[in-house]
Amino acid sequence: MRSSRLQARRLKLLTASLKIFASKGFHQTVVGDIAEASKIGHATFYGYFSSKTTIFQALVEHIYSRILDVLTEDSFDRSQTLEEYRHQLRRIGDRLFELFRLEPELAQIVFYESWAAGGEIAKLSEQVFEALVSVTQGYLDNGVAQGYLKGDFDTKTAARAINMMLFESIKSVLRSDKPEIEYASWKKLIPLMIIEGLAHKT
Repeated sequence: MRSSRLQARRLKLLTASLKIFASKGFHQTVVGDIAEASKIGHATFYGYFSSKTTIFQALVEHIYSRILDVLTEDSFDRSQTLEEYRHQLRRIGDRLFELFRLEPELAQIVFYESWAAGGEIAKLSEQVFEALVSVTQGYLDNGVAQGYLKGDFDTKTAARAINMMLFESIKSVLRSDKPEIEYASWKKLIPLMIIEGLAHKT
């Protein structure tokens, strides 16, 4: 029971810090902002995190964990055909866009503040982005192994390019004053580019 309360309070601090860091930025945020937003005293805050930097790092790790969950909800080998892979791409894209649509503050942290923080946090972001590349590469490697994707390209480089498209599309949708239309365009374009470029021609 006590452990559950501690976890709930830690999550409350992380949730409050997400909104503060996203609106004020890492460098302009102070511990007092987070404590006030979460209605938790300074002394209690330091019982969970030693500084602004440590809670921000925990927040970044928490967000990336959620993104990884979205990308790995499907197994690499679930698709056995090109058409199944097409649907898999759309499912993954839908889940990823929904995550950021419901919590647009996540994008501010992932794409901007985690890099602006510099130091170990920026290094952490680099490491996680590489982990996300490895996940996407796993889907491509499966496609090559199953024979519906060509085997004459570097899957790691292709995975990095695909992720860059995905993340740029998320930023574009969140900036748009017509996000539904913008998302529909990206949703059609990304699978088309991937499949037309990488698939075996029949």
